[in-house]
Amino acid sequence: MLCRFYRLASPGSVFFIMAAAIGAYSPSEILEIPLKVGLMTLSCLLVCMIAFTYSLVMLRRRPAKPIEPLPPPTFDFVVFDPIISGCCVGIALFSACLFQFEKAYWAVSCLVII
Repeated sequence: MLCRFYRLASPGSVFFIMAAAIGAYSPSEILEIPLKVGLMTLSCLLVCMIAFTYSLVMLRRRPAKPIEPLPPPTFDFVVFDPIISGCCVGIALFSACLFQFEKAYWAVSCLVII
């Protein structure tokens, strides 16, 4: 809903859904959790540094576009659509678990892309 409220461009919340689905089906032991959290933190830091560098390079090439004011959010756009999408993703994940797929996140990714 936050992606809809702030009108984030595509892919919006797709990455959150995919990260949650892949994380839910990635086998790991308790002792590996600090390592994986550290790797994720370093990956996020690297991505932020790359995005910041890209932003600086692009701002030197052309001026920034003015920020358009956001239109008032409506209930249908901010709340109703994400709930429908979330229910469809949940049904896809439930059906993948029901059919005992080994890695059920592919069903979620297919639904998100559609």
